Amino acid sequence: MQKVKMAAGITAKIGRFNANASARLVLRQKKSTIDFEDIMNSGKILICNFSKGLLGEDVSELFGIAVLAKLQLASLRRARLNQSERRPFYLYVDEFQNFATPSFVQLLSEARKYRLFLTIAEQSTSQQDDQQMVNVILANVGTVVCFRTGNPQDERVLLP
Repeated sequence: MQKVKMAAGITAKIGRFNANASARLVLRQKKSTIDFEDIMNSGKILICNFSKGLLGEDVSELFGIAVLAKLQLASLRRARLNQSERRPFYLYVDEFQNFATPSFVQLLSEARKYRLFLTIAEQSTSQQDDQQMVNVILANVGTVVCFRTGNPQDERVLLP
């Protein structure tokens, strides 16, 4: 009975992606035509719009997490290159809380050695589900820019 419930849950999630035209076009491809290593190592620019209004919340999150995972893997493969051959790659992620995974946040602590420079933005630290993730982010960022906060918790976390 437990297996049937699990299968039903998975089928429902896949069905939501299959019902979305954008997701269907991407997920049904046999091979990716985007070479993330080439983008990073050749100084190319990749702009992705994962607007929830355009794609829906589930698809937006799926695509964002998938692209960040691909960029993370491409970054880790840079270990094969000499430090001097690693071209700087600047990654800007808006609404980071929607795409943050524990493995990607772990990359924050190692990103510099792969010449991956991250700028992440979110409205409030309370948007992160995991306080440990907030701690890792704050421990590994070089600069924090903060405008007016509407959440007293943010002030306690961000102010010295």
